[in-house]
Amino acid sequence: MLKKRESIVLIGAGVIGMLAAVRLAEEGFAITIVDQGQTGREASWAGGGILSPLYPWHYPPELLRLSFYSISLHRALSSELASLTNIDPQWALSGLRIIEGENEVFRDDVSHWGQNWGLNWQVSGGKATTKKNLWCPEVAQVRNPRLLSALAERCRQLISNSLNKLKLRALNAKMNNYSAWKAIRDLSLQTRL
Repeated sequence: MLKKRESIVLIGAGVIGMLAAVRLAEEGFAITIVDQGQTGREASWAGGGILSPLYPWHYPPELLRLSFYSISLHRALSSELASLTNIDPQWALSGLRIIEGENEVFRDDVSHWGQNWGLNWQVSGGKATTKKNLWCPEVAQVRNPRLLSALAERCRQLISNSLNKLKLRALNAKMNNYSAWKAIRDLSLQTRL
């Protein structure tokens, strides 16, 4: 088990990396985040901000339990970041309408499937003149750029606390794997000194 004030190197400065850094720094660990590019500009930036897997009936139950649990935490996280950083990630309960198409056909029991997960899904349409569509009122979203800005600001706030030395480092994207791992090892050794 790690002791507080020990150094940890995290790889990736997206939502997961920065949130992990924030939580660990708040607990007293010295954190270095290493990323190949700009903070929060890779997959986290490109995401649509929808806090739900699309077509969730395709996913295994274990992943859905984790996803729905994570979704339940997002509202509180957004409020916390807004109050600590004055940057509102703009969490919104928006709902989601999925229209059946040639590439996606709904299960016959999709409403019942949703009810088994505690979801108030409603299917409508499906007549000769309209396509079948599914309304998912529980789906929420955040604004990715604002969530990333709030997380980056919280990381910067923790940098100024001398007990929590949090460092953001960028690695050259053109490094080969050996060079990248050597740089990470060197950073890890530096943070222990």
